[in-house]
Amino acid sequence: MPTRIKWFYRTGEKDMKTLAFMSVILCCVLFINGSMPLHLQAEEKSCVLLEEILYTIHSQESSRLKIHRKILIADEKRKNYGRIQISETSFGDVKSVRASISNQAGKQIKRLEKKDIQHLTYSEGYTLYSGAKYQLFELTHTALPYILEYEYEIEYHTLFFWPDWFPQDDLPVRNALYQLSIPPDIEYQTYTIGPIPEPVLSEKGKVTTWRLENIPARKDEYRAAPEDELEYGLLFAPRNFILEGVDGSLDSWESVGGWYSRLCEDQQSLTLGANEDAITKDKLTVK
Repeated sequence: MPTRIKWFYRTGEKDMKTLAFMSVILCCVLFINGSMPLHLQAEEKSCVLLEEILYTIHSQESSRLKIHRKILIADEKRKNYGRIQISETSFGDVKSVRASISNQAGKQIKRLEKKDIQHLTYSEGYTLYSGAKYQLFELTHTALPYILEYEYEIEYHTLFFWPDWFPQDDLPVRNALYQLSIPPDIEYQTYTIGPIPEPVLSEKGKVTTWRLENIPARKDEYRAAPEDELEYGLLFAPRNFILEGVDGSLDSWESVGGWYSRLCEDQQSLTLGANEDAITKDKLTVK
């Protein structure tokens, strides 16, 4: 056989063996892949599945906030979303807290117990303010992926701290809504940031709902300006409010100034005794 023909024959034989070997490998991969559960074949990505904010106003001095979130935790880094901190003050009390972890089929794996919730205080012993506290709990699971779901309710005694809506997160958000239930005699103003859609009104006009879907994750840019970090937002302000028995209005800066002036009008001058101590040097004490 001529040398050139022998070379072609041997090269073709090697190629056929290589092709047969690769075919066997491919069949094994297809077999293993076909026997895997569907949720493991596709790469899971952490995201907020649902965020619901329900704010119900009863009167100027009574309202209730309910926050409900479902988050798909698919990587170790996002387990920090299981550390939940809920703030409360003398103007807003936490009334209920619930949380659980389930698999993607909906079967509950773990549930938050009352003993797992810590009750802590901000800046305890600080001289300028007091009464600010928070509840803290941490709920995670070893096996990934899993769904973290939690909700809590806060009862407010004033509309001054009306909760705003910032539906964007460090994770993509699939569904988010803000639902407002309000009496017709309470007026309010809104300010939007980014593409917030027009709300949907109920038939009787007492319930207003804003809804967003497929919100991209918040941009993380080094040294970005603070105002550029928020691409979506809905801010609320009541036209009138009552804070610890003092009426106020947020219609203008002048009305805010008038409210603040009334709030501290009894604290603008020293008492007679304090004045005498201040001007009589020989009677001054260390205090």
